Amino acid sequence: MKRACLAVVSAAATWLLAASDAAACSFRRPESAQAHLAGADVLFVGQVDRIVTVKLGGQRYNEVTFRVDRTLKGERLRLRIVRYPAPNMCVQAYREGQVYTVLGYAKRRSTFISPGPLLFSAQEYERAARAARRGR
Repeated sequence: MKRACLAVVSAAATWLLAASDAAACSFRRPESAQAHLAGADVLFVGQVDRIVTVKLGGQRYNEVTFRVDRTLKGERLRLRIVRYPAPNMCVQAYREGQVYTVLGYAKRRSTFISPGPLLFSAQEYERAARAARRGR
């Protein structure tokens, strides 16, 4: 009986934690990749060079350094550093050596980018970036 109660409590706790993580990441989905890209500061494709965890003001952050292959929106830089609170259920789990398309938001007076979720395919974002450059 105790094991059954423990299993039910454990399952309920797991469900509640998953639900709270999902709620923390919930937001209104943009209508299109173009609309989503319009609100972002940068969009680039790059390979993860390194990942470190730093502590700033009592908060832990992951800093991911990318070697940029292509810049689709924003200033063209060879390296970009993405910083976000750790742990963070709303951000892509980056791995060293892997290539990612990264949509991000610049922090005022900072070289760091705060990543946002990709809600559409990389191809849709690339089409949206080309259309924006053509002025559509």
